Amino acid sequence: MLIFVADDVELNIKVLKRVIATVMPEAVVCGFADGEEALAAIRGRPCDILFTDVEMPRMNGLALAEAVHAEFPETEIFFVTGENGKSLEQMGIPLERCIFKPANPETLACRLAQLPRLRPFVIATSER
Repeated sequence: MLIFVADDVELNIKVLKRVIATVMPEAVVCGFADGEEALAAIRGRPCDILFTDVEMPRMNGLALAEAVHAEFPETEIFFVTGENGKSLEQMGIPLERCIFKPANPETLACRLAQLPRLRPFVIATSER
């Protein structure tokens, strides 16, 4: 399993890599400093799961998720964020696809266990 993490804070990438390793020790995890780097990497080698921060320079997580979903609809996408739920809903981001910082193994395991039952990834664009 190949997992990409996009976050402009290096410490957040390290923490999430550690959490992912706890839950999915067989996964290969790569980190990227912004959405543009992550998208270029995905275009070169599509990943199974993308974890992205919402607020990043150059290309934010919402734009990254939309681009990845359009080109690679089989990639599962989750947002790892410090934003509050109401802000995320206003952006059209489904809360079932969110992991709130600081990430922990229990929350990550719970979200990953839900994958077979999650609705397909869609960002509600009507309210933006």
